[in-house]
Amino acid sequence: MRHLTWFLPLSAALASLLGGSLCAIAQEIEPLSPELSTVAEIESEPASPATTEIPFPGTSVTNAASLSEQPVFTPVPELAQLSEVRIAQGVEPRQLSGGVSYVGIGANIGVGGDSAIGRFGFAAVSKIGFTQNLSVRPSLIVNNRVSLLVPITYDLIVGREPFDPVAFAPFVGGGVAFDFSGRVGPMLTGGVDFPLTPQLTATGSANVAFLGDSTKFGILVGVGYNFGGLFER
Repeated sequence: MRHLTWFLPLSAALASLLGGSLCAIAQEIEPLSPELSTVAEIESEPASPATTEIPFPGTSVTNAASLSEQPVFTPVPELAQLSEVRIAQGVEPRQLSGGVSYVGIGANIGVGGDSAIGRFGFAAVSKIGFTQNLSVRPSLIVNNRVSLLVPITYDLIVGREPFDPVAFAPFVGGGVAFDFSGRVGPMLTGGVDFPLTPQLTATGSANVAFLGDSTKFGILVGVGYNFGGLFER
């Protein structure tokens, strides 16, 4: 009994002290609960999707995602066509176009006898292109006589496409024939030019000259070296 007399007051004092401490702790925790609930609400909200900023002229973009994006280039049709044209121009096709001129040598095989055009002999051939279809073709025939043929011809270009495997140019025309013995008369001619290389052209023509009271006939063949037309733009 003696021990109970001091134990009971001590127990009551301890219970009172513990009760006061628990109330104080509860009061300190209660103000923190709204902050904790706000943090929980923020964490529970879904993240908004990232937006891509569209730059305006005069502004700089520092967004890492925008800077890492690769630009998309669309090919320009004009540039593609220009490339094809440049490639096509780099190819040197075997072709013969009107306006091209040449000068060369050849031979004449003639019938008629009393003039250079009517006999076998050495020949100098040439063509001077005025336009795409109009040319003058002076030729000098030399054996024991000398004749000069100056026909004006109309050129027909066959196979104008630049990549045709074969291109040739038939021509027809007329002009004047000179015999250095003093005779002058009209003449007719017809033939064809055929390109051997971009620099060389083979030519062949049949010529009829009316000199005095006789008709002279000759076949002229030769090879000419090409150069640009004198009247090209």
